[in-house]
Amino acid sequence: MTATSDWRGEGAYLGKTVQIKGEISSEEDLAIEGEVTGTIRLNGHRLTVGPMGKIKAEVTAREVVVYGNLQGNIHALDRVEIKKSGSVMGDMKLARISIEDGAYFKGNIDIQVRAAGAAAPAAGGALESSKPAALPVSKV
Repeated sequence: MTATSDWRGEGAYLGKTVQIKGEISSEEDLAIEGEVTGTIRLNGHRLTVGPMGKIKAEVTAREVVVYGNLQGNIHALDRVEIKKSGSVMGDMKLARISIEDGAYFKGNIDIQVRAAGAAAPAAGGALESSKPAALPVSKV
């Protein structure tokens, strides 16, 4: 892999000149470098927003990794990572979060707590919620 493609990983890729308005559904990981407006559903898979990616969408995925810009609510069955070049504006429901120093986030976080002794959710699996913590977080 070259240094410029390290963030892409495996799965489908939408290049920087691609613009989509509507709904994206997939049964595989997806990396987006272009612009998407609408809804993204990745049934138990990972969404990666590349450094040039501009997303305005409601997102449902197992994992979401943001190097670019994402505006909209995120429901991640497992985790969200906002990289130092990333920007997220919207509310999130998730089990785990990582926000690198230098990243931007504005919204609310609703942490979905797993039941005691429960393993990480399988692809497409649901989390059990017990008194989720809603934390307003703003990082500048």
